[in-house]
Amino acid sequence: VPALMLVAGFGMEAAKGTSLAVLVTPVRLPGVVVYYRKKLVDVRAAACVAAGILMTNRLSAILSIRLDEWLAQWIMDTWQAEAGAAKAMGDSLMRRLYGVFVLFVACRFIQPIRRIRLLLGRGGDREALATPTDDCPINHSWRTLVKCVIVGMVGGAASGMFGVGGGVVIVPLLTWACHISPKRAVATSLASILLPVALPAAMVYYNEGCINMGYAAALAGGLLVGTAFGAKMTVKLKPETVKELFGFLTLAIALKYLISG
Repeated sequence: VPALMLVAGFGMEAAKGTSLAVLVTPVRLPGVVVYYRKKLVDVRAAACVAAGILMTNRLSAILSIRLDEWLAQWIMDTWQAEAGAAKAMGDSLMRRLYGVFVLFVACRFIQPIRRIRLLLGRGGDREALATPTDDCPINHSWRTLVKCVIVGMVGGAASGMFGVGGGVVIVPLLTWACHISPKRAVATSLASILLPVALPAAMVYYNEGCINMGYAAALAGGLLVGTAFGAKMTVKLKPETVKELFGFLTLAIALKYLISG
């Protein structure tokens, strides 16, 4: 979404809709196959996450569009701003709110305060920073599966509201809720959106005329190649490395939303 807004000059709604249109296509299949062959995909957990996504992404997409309209109208009425300026201010506020949320997720994931205290020799629990190994499977108790559904609902809400892949939220939440390695969480998250679970939200944006099919097709082609390459690289990395890379990537996304507005 930020790339479409920065490079292609898309408005926020068009960027979100086009991003969701890409998520409907099976471009993540090569990556899922790579992870599945390494036995990192938990099919049952992925199905539960997918069910959660389906529960919330359409409603959150409708809410996003209506909230943008309400914010623009409120800014126009309160600050006597023109329609275009009010829409831009509303978009900026929504992006910064999402940036705050992603920043919270990133900080919980990489735990910067504990790392700094440990680095400075001022205490800190090294065990709290320990990363589960890849051979640690998901416990399929009903409580854990319910947690997976809730994780999917949160990811679906983020996807519908902001047009991002729910993995930005799903991966950290899966590591916390299911106590699995980030690598296994990435694999399971990727598998959960293999089916077109983003279709309900994408249809909302399509009906609003917020999808550029040309850009969506081009992005899908790039993701088809990039997903397979990224998966092959990830399976070779240590769980700790995957956690740090994903954490700092999430942090970069948060800062991008917060700084650029």
